[in-house]
Amino acid sequence: MVLVDRDQKDVKMLEDGDREMATMIECLSADGTCIHSNVIFKANRQDHSWGANNPGNASISLSPKGWTDQELGFKWLQRDFDPVTWAKLKSDDEY
Repeated sequence: MVLVDRDQKDVKMLEDGDREMATMIECLSADGTCIHSNVIFKANRQDHSWGANNPGNASISLSPKGWTDQELGFKWLQRDFDPVTWAKLKSDDEY
């Protein structure tokens, strides 16, 4: 597995094989809190094995080209970002 910046021109292969690129939506707050990432695969149907090795508990989305768009970004905000940030805001208010 290799993570590269989308503007990076030189990408090295670590192993032979036919691989597809995937897009990730990630968020890290100023206090170091990580919010679940969202991995976007190029597909029309989800292969359930994609979530089998998921140590970061990333949510999985699909798109025809494997890229994010407004709809997928909005779903990530609703499904992953809002619940975590609202819970953090409420816990911070207790102090």
